[in-house]
Amino acid sequence: MIHVVTLLLSLAVSMLMSSFEMAYVRKAPFFNSGKLDSLLHDRTGVLATVLFWNTVALVFGSISLYNLLHNFPGAIVWSGIIAAVLFAVVGDFIPKLAAITHLDLVFKLELYPFVFFYYLSRVLLITFVAERILQSRYSREEVVDMIMAYLRGRVSDEDLRFAGKAISSLYEPASKYVRKGKGECTCESPSPTVLDVLRVMREKRCTAVNVGDGVFELHEYLKSLVRETVSSLE
Repeated sequence: MIHVVTLLLSLAVSMLMSSFEMAYVRKAPFFNSGKLDSLLHDRTGVLATVLFWNTVALVFGSISLYNLLHNFPGAIVWSGIIAAVLFAVVGDFIPKLAAITHLDLVFKLELYPFVFFYYLSRVLLITFVAERILQSRYSREEVVDMIMAYLRGRVSDEDLRFAGKAISSLYEPASKYVRKGKGECTCESPSPTVLDVLRVMREKRCTAVNVGDGVFELHEYLKSLVRETVSSLE
């Protein structure tokens, strides 16, 4: 009985991770989750959580299947084949399909269960390790690579335009993206640019900065960039 329960729980975790991953990727950066928006912008942490718990689910599911079939000839082979098909179809393909067809519903239902696994991953230092491994710096060469990729047809006009818009916005007045509210920290500059505010965010580890009489929020800024790029293409 314990092996059946373990298998079902493993499959449920795999379904949660796969469907939430698809919903997360398709919904970003339009989360609208209030206080959880800053957590969801931790892309490395979110995807590391998905990868880790999907792997854990597959391992425990495979072990449970073997224990259920160990009296049959070729139990190791059959348990491996069944686990591969079961987790690929039921644990991955179907949940992702559901996330595509019912994006908002899946995201809303699975957000808090996923947040539990996200914080558990932080306690286990999974996200910390992922951040250290994936830590990188962008260089001039990477900018050149993007231009060359565009010439080879691997980067679209829309993507290149978005990259240009994102870079140029760094030197715009931060007041352009300020709205009513109160942030977690304050930018002391009297007329800060977006880059000035982002520096404050990096130094003080916050995602909402008081600028003048309003607040500059990271996720609202990112949403504005996407909206402006999309509207310019219409």
